[in-house]
Amino acid sequence: MSDSLAPRSFLRCTALFAAISLFPASAANFSFEGNFAKDDDLQGFTLQVGAFSTVTFLTLSYAGGVNAAGSVIARGGFDPILSLFTGASDLSGVLIGSNNDGTCPPLNNDAVTGACWDSLFDIPLAPGTYTLVLSQADNVALGPTLGDGFFRMGQGNFTGPTFLGMPGSFVDQNPNQRDSHWAVDILNVQSAAVVPEPSLTLLVAICAAVFTTASRRRRASRRP
Repeated sequence: MSDSLAPRSFLRCTALFAAISLFPASAANFSFEGNFAKDDDLQGFTLQVGAFSTVTFLTLSYAGGVNAAGSVIARGGFDPILSLFTGASDLSGVLIGSNNDGTCPPLNNDAVTGACWDSLFDIPLAPGTYTLVLSQADNVALGPTLGDGFFRMGQGNFTGPTFLGMPGSFVDQNPNQRDSHWAVDILNVQSAAVVPEPSLTLLVAICAAVFTTASRRRRASRRP
């Protein structure tokens, strides 16, 4: 190769690399399964959106079904809630979407309760990183940020006393005894991964406790 051709080849390769880098990786679907240890657990997922797109979040463990990976998910899991925040497990991340009960179809009605209580929502998202949090009803996100915590945090197994009037866990509002397993699908994103437990629960709990303490001190300082 002559010296005169080398710079041209280098420039072509550089231009080609730059052009390729403008296009994000293809969107894909991700499926996750696991179990809660107690009712007030939180399970977090970080996800990356590579281009403006509509992303779908759903659970299948309450009524059962087939997830995006082709696995058959058994019915009988707890009543789930999904909450979406901006940022990568950032406690200042803003709540931008949530769902308790989706729509049947495309979700399934539970064979025992008849309830359509799996979660499902679609949301248009800009490129960036987001955090999805799975919780059990009625452990809703308090918002407006992840650091504000969840309604039932610190209450352990709250569903038995709340819905049955006696000790117990993984009971829904029918009331019906459920179990601890969950299954979450995240569709049309560049990547998605589980946030290791109990890191998310501990971080949110600590932040919520600090926020509560600070609020009490502010209120006390205002008293005459």
